[in-house]
Amino acid sequence: MAKATQKLFSIVLVGRHNPQILNHDFLVKYDVLPKSEPFFRELKEGENAFTEFFSTPPISRIAYGKYSFLVQEDRYQAADATGRDPVKSPIIEITKSYFGKLLKYTPLTLGGINLHCDLSFENGDEEERFLTDLGIDYSRGRKAFQTQQLSPALAATFPFCAGNLSVGIVKPKNPENPIRLNFNYEYKFSSDIDDSLRNLDAVAELVEYRRSFYKRVAITQ
Repeated sequence: MAKATQKLFSIVLVGRHNPQILNHDFLVKYDVLPKSEPFFRELKEGENAFTEFFSTPPISRIAYGKYSFLVQEDRYQAADATGRDPVKSPIIEITKSYFGKLLKYTPLTLGGINLHCDLSFENGDEEERFLTDLGIDYSRGRKAFQTQQLSPALAATFPFCAGNLSVGIVKPKNPENPIRLNFNYEYKFSSDIDDSLRNLDAVAELVEYRRSFYKRVAITQ
């Protein structure tokens, strides 16, 4: 049976951003980092609590262990690589504070919630049976391409909550790399930024959809 491991949970907001604003002192001074989260509770201005930081005019990135934040001129991304339940991740509260309290008039056009997972199998036969059950015809593919090394992909996009959800399964070209399973929810921002930021709460419904998907296609966690 396939086993899924969550590798990354991320939030992406597309719009016009100022990368130079993103720095540790700014986040601490304006209480963007949630004190309810033990990892951030004791951080103070000026402390080298971050594990990575760089800033240039077109891009800035800061990381606190497995939490990271990146701002480009057209894109903001908050990422959580802890593997924890996305519903409980602090990057949701941080993103809401960053834009809802401090940068309320940032022109945003699109929001996205992404769950990136790896699939592992006991052996190659089990992996092939899993993909065949999803409708990928290995025998026809090998005959058509005249090779045993196939890297198939399967995707679907459909309405979900206030936007659209894309679910994709991709087998990498390198057979040593795991199959990637992605759940990408995207929605349009309205003129009411608070209302649009509330759409980030759809992560709970996205996690529930992922759970039901795992059940339907026989994936364990």
